[in-house]
Amino acid sequence: MDQDTEDELQKLERLLTLRGSSRVIKAYVALQALGEKADLHSPEIPLQVANVLFEMRKDLGQSVLNLSESDLVNVLSVEVLQDGSTSITQVGRPQVSLSQGV
Repeated sequence: MDQDTEDELQKLERLLTLRGSSRVIKAYVALQALGEKADLHSPEIPLQVANVLFEMRKDLGQSVLNLSESDLVNVLSVEVLQDGSTSITQVGRPQVSLSQGV
């Protein structure tokens, strides 16, 4: 991980510690633990990321009725194409490239 990414992650962790509810912090700690022991391509990781976001939504007072972690995974599902560009795959929607023709 490059230094800029590490710095941003540390900022995020400080904000979560200062402002996040206990449920958000516990979900993030579970994500960290999973990241240390699971393969990065494990299907458990996106589910735990979605769980963190789910808890954050609740923390911010956003409705989570009729919303599940798997709904968030579908929205956030990122596929890395073989040519190195990244696209977001959404059910029933075309792929959108995030690369800038580099």
